[in-house]
Order: sequence, then C-alpha cells, then structure tokens
Amino acid sequence: MTTQRCAVIATKCLFLALVVDSWLFSICSGSLSSPLTSSSSASMTKDVRTSPHLLYILADDFGYYDVSWKNKAAKTPNLDALREQGMDLDRLYAYQFCSPTRCSLLSGRLPIHVNTQNHPASKPGGVDLRMTVIGEKMKAQGYATAVFGKWHGGAHVEGQLPHNRGFDSSLGFLNGNEDHYTHYFGIDSGYDMWANETNMYDNSTYGGTLYRQQAVNTILNFNASAHAGLFLYLAFQNTHAPYQVPVQYEDPKISAKGSKRTFYGMATFLDETIGNVTQALHDKGLWDDTLIVFSADNGGEISGPGGCR
Repeated sequence: MTTQRCAVIATKCLFLALVVDSWLFSICSGSLSSPLTSSSSASMTKDVRTSPHLLYILADDFGYYDVSWKNKAAKTPNLDALREQGMDLDRLYAYQFCSPTRCSLLSGRLPIHVNTQNHPASKPGGVDLRMTVIGEKMKAQGYATAVFGKWHGGAHVEGQLPHNRGFDSSLGFLNGNEDHYTHYFGIDSGYDMWANETNMYDNSTYGGTLYRQQAVNTILNFNASAHAGLFLYLAFQNTHAPYQVPVQYEDPKISAKGSKRTFYGMATFLDETIGNVTQALHDKGLWDDTLIVFSADNGGEISGPGGCR
C-alpha cells in the first residue's frame, strides 16, 4: 500500500463548505480510509493511517495575483512546491468578506445558512451555538484539534469561543482585524489576543510569529498513540491590513508606494511560515499522511496594494 501526498491550493478564493462537509461526512461515518492512499494487493508493504491528518491554512485578504506563479513580484516558493505536488483549484468562490466565509468553513454550511454579517465580538454573529462546528466533529472522532490565528467565527457569548467549540488549544484574535504587533482592536477599543481563555494583552510579538511557533510546536509535540489524527486550522491575519511585517521580509526592489513593498513582505512571511510548518510535518514523520489545503477567505483587498477581488 503506497501513500500519496496531497496538497490542495485554492488560489481564487475559499475551498468552501460543500467540499469540507464531504470530508467531515467521510471521516465521521468511518468511510474515509484515506484520501491520500492508493491500494494494491501486490504492494501492501506498510500500514497506512486510517485517518489522515488535516492541515487547513487560511490566508486573510490574499489575492488571486499574490502568488509567484501568477505574479513575479510575489515570492511564494513554498506555495509553489505544494502546488506542484498537489492540485490547483482556481475556479472556486467565496463570500465577499471575512466572517461569513470562516463561519461557512467552521460549520459546513453556506453563508446564507449560517452568517452573512461581519460583526465584531461586541455584537451577535458568527456560528449559532445550536450548530456543530468542524472542531467538535474532529474531536469526536479522536483527533487532536488546534486553531491558531484569526477566529471571527463568533465571540459574543463565551460558548462561541474556540476552546468551547472543540479545539483543544487555541491562540489568536477573535475579531476581524487588529494591529499585528500591539494586537489592539480599534472598533471595540481593546486588546484582542487570546491563548485559550487567557488574554495576552502584554504580548507585542508579531502575530504571524506567534501562530507559526504554536503551529510548529503543536505538530512536533503531537502524540500519535493518543489520537486518531491531527487537525490543525491555521488562520493567518496576513495579508490583511494594517500592512505590517518585520522589515527583513520586505524586498527593496519593490516600490514602497501605497504599502506595496510591505504587502508583498507579508506574503513572503506567510509563505515562509508555510515552509516552516511543512518542514515540521516532515520532521515529525506526518508528511506522507497529511492532507493540506491552502486558500484565502475572500480574495485581495479591492483598495489595497496587493491586487483586487
């Protein structure tokens, strides 16, 4: 039995609810032996996991033109590598802004059936508590579950928070955007960076760095003997405004006009992090049994420097 890696790159928009829901149905009904496996009675040389590890990477306001196979200004060698080894789905569509797309992914429902508003945590919104979300489904099947980065799936009541929605561990922010360093959210005038239920208001580390560290540590510390598999939902704030990135990721050859240099630096940071995470999968021995999906929540910011929807 041979194992085949699979990476799905949805460069247009989000790999939306119907496909995600089909994974959940297959996993939760026990009918998914592995989407990464091709079997032959003559080649059953090793055991293969009955449940694949799932890594879903969601970029924020990342455009169709912000990858290097479409735009030479974008430096995304790690995404290029995933694309070469997997599938590039470039005719997929998502909602026009953040929260409905994320709620669709979490719940397996189209936005019109779960949430079409982009509300902050101070207002009702997100996934209704009467709906089951992907973290709960995966946890029920014995998966270790984690979410790092942007939530925006509802936080008006405590029951909507990630650690109450089936995720064993979570680190990130609950609203739609914030300063990448101070983690201050201006709409609700407060600091929005949480490790499970603990506010990390005194942490001034670049958000993407925090999510990268958590993702890599979660993979390297994964206990395969205690869980059916690993489900990691990695939801970056990159490349959402405000346009901020450590200066070493900026390419001086790109014009600084309109924050374009910074934007592409944010894309470079995002791609490097994907390389760090995939390397951790190799180092832990999980690579051959992991299904990876990368997509954006709604395409590029229409008024920003990186492209348009």
